[in-house]
Amino acid sequence: MDAAAPRPSSYAITAETTGLDVDPDLAGHGRGRDLVLHLTVTETHKWFGIGGRSALLRRPRSLRRQAWTALPCPAAGYLQCSGECRRLMVRLTTQELRKDEALRRMIPMAYCNDAVPTGVEALVAERAAALTTDSCRRACRCEVAFRIDIEVVYDEVEVLLQACADAGELSGAGDGDGDAPPCAIDVAAGLRGGDDDVAAGVRARLP
Repeated sequence: MDAAAPRPSSYAITAETTGLDVDPDLAGHGRGRDLVLHLTVTETHKWFGIGGRSALLRRPRSLRRQAWTALPCPAAGYLQCSGECRRLMVRLTTQELRKDEALRRMIPMAYCNDAVPTGVEALVAERAAALTTDSCRRACRCEVAFRIDIEVVYDEVEVLLQACADAGELSGAGDGDGDAPPCAIDVAAGLRGGDDDVAAGVRARLP
């Protein structure tokens, strides 16, 4: 039976604001009351070996996504409510990231708050507060660009324990002839060849 794909040990998600505009909906622009998020996502899979060595398990994957929603009126007033604005950005970002099948399967929902940069809601509120006329405050368009880095981490110790447990070695499962069932990753090869052999076994089984 084929070995199951290794489960990540942890995730590290960082985000940075790369662009921000809050513009009034001036006559003729037809922009209405909008919040638009431009997301640039980089996904990497990194291996950390017992000996302190690390390596990328696959070439980084890049995605570009855009999320949009209408804002309530007055739009500028809503954007100045930092807590509400951040929750909306987190919800939109989460929905957009989870449209990608690989990210939906891999990244727990609890990590998605990290995909929105810390403090971006305060910057939005500051820009919205600068809109002074009633017409500008009623209707405006907020565009924010994020760069999101998602690092999926595989730790050698955890991967080896997982592989052996999945194969039944830790539970004592066997066929009765005294031989342990095959491990998903050849531990002996890892001990002979070092981190690179174990990392290669993980790389071969990534979905």
